Parts: sequence; structure tokens; C-alpha cells
Amino acid sequence: MEIKDKELDHGVLKVTMTGSLDVAGSDVADAHFAAIDQSKTRIVADLTHVDFLASVGIRVLVKTAKALGARGGKLVLLNPNDAARRVMFTTGLDRIVPIADDEQSAVIAAS
Repeated sequence: MEIKDKELDHGVLKVTMTGSLDVAGSDVADAHFAAIDQSKTRIVADLTHVDFLASVGIRVLVKTAKALGARGGKLVLLNPNDAARRVMFTTGLDRIVPIADDEQSAVIAAS
């Protein structure tokens, strides 16, 4: 899992992930979100290049969303692939974490 951060408008942090949110990738993502979630409360997680989403990856996303929400912030998921999107709808993740198809919509949803 490779992760890069980029500041967007309105104080939103875009976290771009590349790879799999499997056991190993989820550990990397969890540590990354834990390191930034105290300083930023509005995060867009770009999943465009995430090729696999396991249940442990869903756990990381829910944990991050709840931590941000407890501080008045929000996590928005950007552009998951079709397979990941099906998993999100099946598990109900889309009811906990907003999903956006483009960066502008994601920034608006996070703001």
C-alpha cells in the first residue's frame, strides 16, 4: 500500500491510496490515518487505485470515519472501483461514509 497526502481547498486533506486494502495494506492505512486524524478533520480518501477491499479495510475506513466524526469532521470516499463499491453497498458502509465520484463532489461532501 502506497499512500500520498495532498491539501485541497477548504482545509480538506486528500489521502490517495494505491494497492490493496487487505491485511497488510490496512495496517499501513490504519497507521497513516491515525497519524493525521488529530490535525485534520476533513479527509477525502481517494480509492481510485485501490484494487481490493477486504473486511479489515472496511474496518479501517469505519474506524477513521468515527474518529473524525467524534471531532466534528468527516471522511469521504472518492471513486472506489465497481467491486469495492459493491462491497460498500452490501456491508452498509455507504450509510456510514459518503461516497463521491469526483473530487469536487468529495470536497463539498467533506466540508
